[in-house]
Amino acid sequence: KKLLISQIIDIDKELVKGPYSIYQPDKNFIRVIKQEDLNLIIVPGLAFTKKGLRLGRGKGYFDRFLKKLPKYVKKIGISFDFQILKKLPVSSHDMPVDRVIAA
Repeated sequence: KKLLISQIIDIDKELVKGPYSIYQPDKNFIRVIKQEDLNLIIVPGLAFTKKGLRLGRGKGYFDRFLKKLPKYVKKIGISFDFQILKKLPVSSHDMPVDRVIAA
């Protein structure tokens, strides 16, 4: 149970619904990108704080992935304004993002 980064060329053809109805690359179109080749990653979350703390879905997939990224890879959380909270419950394994962009 780990995340892979895959290049997507055609989202209409190459993505399928996976567990939890989250879209993921169809196994026939996986083009793995190495973590060291990344410069920036967009990180989903149910909620964020302005300081970059993130509330996920409780399985820790992104936390384990983010922990292994090279330090130079920028982690950006995206959300709506109502998803920005003053406080979130935090555990020692929770990994923050570098910036949060809200609209």
